[in-house]
Amino acid sequence: MFDISFYSANGEPSDSVRITANTYEWLAKSDFSKIGGASIDTEIHLDEENVILPLVELNQEIRQ
Repeated sequence: MFDISFYSANGEPSDSVRITANTYEWLAKSDFSKIGGASIDTEIHLDEENVILPLVELNQEIRQ
């Protein structure tokens, strides 16, 4: 299984989606990894501590 986590820019709790192996294989062959361009190291507050993660911003255009 594979999890994708979505973090808000305004500090709201994150959401995660669990992906099956078949869906993961489909995503690997798609352009999914290209939707947001390069990731940017971003400091966020997660699980009561600040962490730096390589995040991709999903703006309204990308979400379409």
